[in-house]
Amino acid sequence: MARRASLSVAGLTLALDSPYRLDLQSLSECYRPFLGSPGVDPPEEVLIPVRIEVGDPPRPSDRVTVFDTGDSWVLSRDGQNYYLTLHPHRPSGPELWTAVISRDLRQVTVHCSAAATVRQADGVALAPPLSYPLDQLLWMYLLSFHQGALVHAAGVMRRGKGLLLPGKSGAGKSTLASQLAGREGFRVLSDDRIAVRKISGRFLAYGTPWPGDQGAALNESVPLSGMYFLRHAEADEIVPLPPREAAERLLPATSVPWFDPEPMARVVQVLNDLVAWVPAFELRFRPGPDVVALLEGHTDGPPRRRRRHSEGI
Repeated sequence: MARRASLSVAGLTLALDSPYRLDLQSLSECYRPFLGSPGVDPPEEVLIPVRIEVGDPPRPSDRVTVFDTGDSWVLSRDGQNYYLTLHPHRPSGPELWTAVISRDLRQVTVHCSAAATVRQADGVALAPPLSYPLDQLLWMYLLSFHQGALVHAAGVMRRGKGLLLPGKSGAGKSTLASQLAGREGFRVLSDDRIAVRKISGRFLAYGTPWPGDQGAALNESVPLSGMYFLRHAEADEIVPLPPREAAERLLPATSVPWFDPEPMARVVQVLNDLVAWVPAFELRFRPGPDVVALLEGHTDGPPRRRRRHSEGI
């Protein structure tokens, strides 16, 4: 078991370090492709040191609450840091861990309680708290600093083109992703969460370790060539969407820190750029194989690039 490891998503890497051995086997199977990876497609890797310790976190007196779920976790901050605290058995249960995150997201220290340690025959190991809420909240903030966003969508790639399929729960993301996965030439990056970043003037779609029902989680990326908003209908059809309407549909499907104005504004700007440059469509479909052929034919044409448009959120 290592005392150091890394977790890379969308070219943003947490460089883990601990005085204890890290029990990475305690993480879900979906994290495995993203552990210890040097990264994916971007020209430069962004490294964020993460120290994982056992002990009490600092408790500054000027800390104020940013967001409280009311049951399991609380995000607070002072002038220098954010503090994300997980105590899953509130109000009587103890804190499990607190992550101290610098406001510029260049340094993270996770202070774990003794409950996070695992006693084994050859010593004590530490189960790194890299699952929800720490992982997705960190990447929501990290992506906002690096021209990106986390979108509730399936993502597939075909012949070097990336297709984003946003939709709320029940819209058919996992069902359509499973149909596409069985079609020659398609590969599914994820069937539930896709990271999007603008790098060198183009948008890339990245797989994430947070899959849906199909469990698709590839640590790969592809240039994004189109967004297809899912809608159940009586007939299969693809209808173009103007940027403003695409923005209105994309916003509720995106992880936006509404409780924190600065990163919120950065994410909204990314979405404005995304709908201005990447063509958007409504994919109307009935459950069944015909929609796969429709999407196949639509993506076989020449690459589409939307002209820069001033409309947006």
